[in-house]
This record gives sequence, structure tokens and C-alpha cells, in this order.
Amino acid sequence: MKPDSVAPSSEARFLSTLVEINHEITSILDLDELLNKIAELTHRIVPYEIFSIFLVDDEKQELYLRFALGHPPEARNLRIPIGQGVTGTAALERKPVIVDDVRKYPRYIETVKAARSELAVPLVSKNRVVGVLDIESPEIGGRCWLCCTRSALKWVPRWKSTNWFTRSLQR
Repeated sequence: MKPDSVAPSSEARFLSTLVEINHEITSILDLDELLNKIAELTHRIVPYEIFSIFLVDDEKQELYLRFALGHPPEARNLRIPIGQGVTGTAALERKPVIVDDVRKYPRYIETVKAARSELAVPLVSKNRVVGVLDIESPEIGGRCWLCCTRSALKWVPRWKSTNWFTRSLQR
């Protein structure tokens, strides 16, 4: 078998995606377009069916849904108090939250009936939580949450800390 015909390893795919994310952050000027691209690139690392990015409303101490794929239309006005649900807990604790079975998580807030597991990663800029990246799966235990979490935690700090991204979130 020729070396270039071998399927790329997950680590190589991760590194390639990371390079592309870093490029996109500096080249895309529209926040909606950037969030869409981040969702697309994230899918290469974490094969999700349900994806969202929540941003923080500092005044109300809530997260509001800014970008979503796989959510019902009524979720577009969703607001979650900091500290509530999986995403609110990730924001409050400033660390990723993995829930293998949301039906057994007492603070779970159902927005997608088919969801069975969830991964929420806080987005921190200048020592301040500015949002939460959230992925849900219809499978208990998600799809390789453990390995995907390691990948997500490696690349999220690289794009979330850029000055342009931070300014875009504040608009």
C-alpha cells in the first residue's frame, strides 16, 4: 500500500483541522459565518448530530443560544441561567462537563428529545467565560467522548482566545 493511500490518523486529522480553524479565525469577518465554520470543522473531530454555541449575557447572568444545529425551532430563544443544566454548569465551574446519560443528570435541561449524552466546554477569554460550546448525542455515552474531549480541549483555547473572536462575541 502506498504511504499516501493510508487513511490519516485521528491525530493527523486533528492537527489538520486545528490549522484550518486557526486560519478561519483570522480570515472570516462575519461572526455567523465563523460560528458555522467552527461547527463544520468541529464535526471533523467530534462526529456530532446536535451542536450549539451559547454566549453569556453578563447583565442577566444567563447563556443564550447563538448558534445551533440539530435543535428544534423553539430552542432559538433558549436562555439558561449560569449554573443550571449542563451548559450552565460548565460556565459556572469554568471546566468541561461530560454527562454520559442525561436522563440520570438531575440538572439536565431538555431541548432535544433524542439527546442521551452531552459534552459542554466553556469558552474563556481574558479569564472570563464568554460562552459554552455544547455537543449532544442520541447515544448513551456519546461518541467517544473521552478521546474527543481531549481533542476539543486542545483546540478550543487556540481559537477562543484570539482578539478578533473576543471582539466578535462582544458585538
